[in-house]
Amino acid sequence: MALSTNKKISGFTGGNTRFDASEDKTLYTSIDVYSSDFGDLEVVPNRFSRDRDALVLDMDYWSVGFLRDFTMHELSKTGDAEKRQILAELTLISRNEGASGGVFDLTTS
Repeated sequence: MALSTNKKISGFTGGNTRFDASEDKTLYTSIDVYSSDFGDLEVVPNRFSRDRDALVLDMDYWSVGFLRDFTMHELSKTGDAEKRQILAELTLISRNEGASGGVFDLTTS
């Protein structure tokens, strides 16, 4: 899914950066930053999102909260192997839900 999302993002501009590797006859196209009226936006493909959706996240307003910090516990041995378990409880915190959003059902035509 990320490949087709990249194709849609690459369609945003006509003058995006292209890299031509002549030795293997491959043309690479990518966009890392989209400059708009709202400033420069970093483009990060997500293979788990739908191809026609764009999530707009201001990472300054997101954080991870620890409900239980990391602890390590020894588990039973199997032969010479020593097994350990790492436990933690954490959650994603939105510090301002109005700072992020989404654009859905996009088309490139």
